[in-house]
Amino acid sequence: MRRIAVLAFVAAAACAAAQKQTGASASAAQICASVESLRVPSVTPESPADAKWLKNCAEDDLYYGASPLQDVDSTAARRCALYDWNVRHGPVPVNSDDSSGNYDFSTQTLVMIFANGDGVPRDLDLAMHIACKEVFPLQDSENDYQSELIQVILKLAKMKSAASPARFDYCNGGARLSDWPEKLVCESIDTRLARKKRETNLAELVAPWTGEQKDAFTRARAAFNQFEEIEERTENTCSVPVVICTMDIDDRLETDFASAIDRFEQGKLPASTHRQYGDAKYALNAFYQQLLSQTFRSNREQMMKIRDAERAWQVYRDAFVEFAKLRWPSVSGDSWLTLLNNERMKQLKNLPLH
Repeated sequence: MRRIAVLAFVAAAACAAAQKQTGASASAAQICASVESLRVPSVTPESPADAKWLKNCAEDDLYYGASPLQDVDSTAARRCALYDWNVRHGPVPVNSDDSSGNYDFSTQTLVMIFANGDGVPRDLDLAMHIACKEVFPLQDSENDYQSELIQVILKLAKMKSAASPARFDYCNGGARLSDWPEKLVCESIDTRLARKKRETNLAELVAPWTGEQKDAFTRARAAFNQFEEIEERTENTCSVPVVICTMDIDDRLETDFASAIDRFEQGKLPASTHRQYGDAKYALNAFYQQLLSQTFRSNREQMMKIRDAERAWQVYRDAFVEFAKLRWPSVSGDSWLTLLNNERMKQLKNLPLH
């Protein structure tokens, strides 16, 4: 009896969920019918250069200001998104060619621009119309992306009836993201914004240094970037496209690097003896050899990745010590080597083996 009761409860819950979803779809369909007659503006390239820009622009970069060289530009984001949206939905602009290869974030960007009134008068009806075009007419059953947009449409309708509607941010609580490329775009925006802030702070630290110190730092940074590129392949264990996993690995490595420079500039410098350096060097070498032996038996491809990353790290280690001696001459080379060896030991110990 208990088993039957549980099954009945589950069945009832599933039925209620289906009815709720059907109700949401019906409500969204009514809203969409009320804005069906609206038309989305089109964008026509103004010159060959403008056509090239429109074909290669990224509306998410422009809307959030996530590109290193691009601040928030709602007007440019709107043109870029309108062009991409019309390529997909029509009418197609003259000489358009949707061949940029970027994930299309035009619907999401346009919904935010018109819902928030970013650079244009707020137009929640048009925002709903744009979202509706991705949902209706429904096929045999809703996919996750359509279900998500139905909730967005209902949320926009509530915003329209509110006296002072809050801002709608698709990537930050505006929608329950279900499409993995869409999730990737939003995660990438956060990562790129953090990187942009990090690089700005780092540039401010480097600005007063001497030319010799800057040149040495440039070499160290280049060596670090090379190590980072190889290390991310070593640490990646995801079965999904590599970029999803390596984005987080890159962010962690770059954050650690920038944080270390900031810490040293504040006078929090390492101080180790020659004996401590010897101990750290011995421990790292022993652990590294053990790791190679272990992966040689279980996963030779992984072993080769670890070996390549270690070689790249050694190049970075030497370049960083050369730079550090110029920038902070009061610190011994042994101190820098001890610090770097200990950091590398932590990286190797935390390495996911597969």
